[in-house]
Amino acid sequence: METLVEDISYDSLGEWRLPNLSDFSYKKTLFPYQAEALKNLAKILMIYFTNPNGKRFLYSSCVNLGMNQDSFNILKYLKPADKRNGLIDKRYSLFLNYFNSSGEYIDGSHLFNRMAFWMATGSGKSIVLIKAIEYLYYLQKNDLIPERDIMLLLPRADLISQFEREVKEYNLYRTLPIELVNLKD
Repeated sequence: METLVEDISYDSLGEWRLPNLSDFSYKKTLFPYQAEALKNLAKILMIYFTNPNGKRFLYSSCVNLGMNQDSFNILKYLKPADKRNGLIDKRYSLFLNYFNSSGEYIDGSHLFNRMAFWMATGSGKSIVLIKAIEYLYYLQKNDLIPERDIMLLLPRADLISQFEREVKEYNLYRTLPIELVNLKD
């Protein structure tokens, strides 16, 4: 995806650009690499939502750029021994409720509506995620993407606490704060 958007100018995105891209709080601004991640997010979302079949277009574009066409397929059988023993993969059975199958796999293009940021420990993933939430809200309020709630799942309590601290700092700087709701509540 990064290769796909490298020749698209962020400045040419018009209403798809996030106002105040690098601002975070009264004591933090985004580093250039963090802002660049958000610019790439904006480019991908613009491509996805402005093409009639954005998901298929992105998938085909990435395949044309060298991604293995079968990269995201959900296989019916994980191993040849599973096929001999009739052991169908649980993920395949689950996804079969939502997507058509070729018989041996569910086409990975159905699942190609996700992005990932690979960033080192301590590089500011929480800040980038909070700015991504701000950006998604901006796009929703400007009717550029459909309105949806955002759910964040974190594997450890310390990561939840860290994220809550960053959101609290971010909210001090904003007139429209991010509301966190704990599912336990």
